[in-house]
Amino acid sequence: MDEMRPKTLTWLTLGLLAATLLSVALVDRPLALLINEQLRGATRIASAVTTALEWIFAFEVSKYLYAFVFLLVALVFNVWDRGLRRARLWYFLGTTLILSRVISGTLKNVFERVRPRAFLESRASPDFFVDGGSSFPSGHAAFYFGLLFPLALLFPKMKWPLLGIAALGALARVFDLDHYLGDVLASAVVAVLVVFLLARLLRFPSAMNKEPA
Repeated sequence: MDEMRPKTLTWLTLGLLAATLLSVALVDRPLALLINEQLRGATRIASAVTTALEWIFAFEVSKYLYAFVFLLVALVFNVWDRGLRRARLWYFLGTTLILSRVISGTLKNVFERVRPRAFLESRASPDFFVDGGSSFPSGHAAFYFGLLFPLALLFPKMKWPLLGIAALGALARVFDLDHYLGDVLASAVVAVLVVFLLARLLRFPSAMNKEPA
């Protein structure tokens, strides 16, 4: 599949990384101010979108539920086929989701970025490396991209709806003032990098010519 070519993923990663850096430097705080002062209606809609997606993806049960289900299916195929031909597609999905979440959660503790709401309260708070900061990158966006980006690659006919849901969920976090735009872009970078590394490890794209059974 063209979408899985290393060159394509490399350029996608670099583009997202550049967008993240530009957003952090020039866009994030002005956009938060704009949303807070002129787009409060959008904030209410974004909150409703986040709540709906959290229900759909069973966040109250576990943010890793889908990943565990994928890995369980992989184990079943692994035993049933006595090999990795089908199982590795499901390993790919489950492991991508878990790693995207874990890496993003770890980076939160490294960068300790203040959330937009805290910035809006003081207008003078430092941005990064503040004790208790947990904005960068976005855990929700890491979940959406970690789940839906690999699914979009596996099911190219559904690529745009799947990526659209991921983008909608990520932007809802921005308009709800829980995250900056740069936070969700960073989560997309993490997901794409994880996909790239796992695709190489599991010897894709040849294994991705067939959809999971």
